[in-house]
Amino acid sequence: MKFFSLFLIALPTIASAFPATTDTSSVSALEHATSNKITGLIQSRDVASLTFCTGPGFTGCEEWFINTGDCAPVPEPFNTNLHSARSSSGAVCFLYTDGNCASCETCADAIGWSNMDFSPVQSFKCVTADASGCSNANCRHI
Repeated sequence: MKFFSLFLIALPTIASAFPATTDTSSVSALEHATSNKITGLIQSRDVASLTFCTGPGFTGCEEWFINTGDCAPVPEPFNTNLHSARSSSGAVCFLYTDGNCASCETCADAIGWSNMDFSPVQSFKCVTADASGCSNANCRHI
C-alpha cells in the first residue's frame, strides 16, 4: 500500500518532466515551415551555403549562400587564402581552380576540411547531397 501511495504522489512530478505539446492549430503550415527555416531547422533544397575560412580549424569564417547547381566565383580573400571550408547540412560543395566550375580541386561536405593546403580556388558549386556525399566526386582531393 505504501508503494501505491508513493506512486500517486510521484506521478504528477514524473508527468511534468515530459515536454509540453504546442498548439499549432492557429498557425498555417507555411508559417510554421517558414519559422523553422528561419531558425535553421529546415533548409530549402534550392539554396545551400558554404563556409569559407581564412584560418585552419574553421577560424576567420564567412558563410556564403548559393542556389544549388549554380557556379559562382569564390569571394576575396578566400580565393587566395582558404584554409578550411564546410558546406551546410544536406549539401556538398565543389571548389574549382578555374572560374567556370570545370577543374575540381576538392569537395566539401558538412564535416568539411579543417586544414586545407590546396591550390587556390576560383569558383564553387553546391548540390543537394546524395548518399555518396563527396565520395563520388571527380576532384583532386576528396
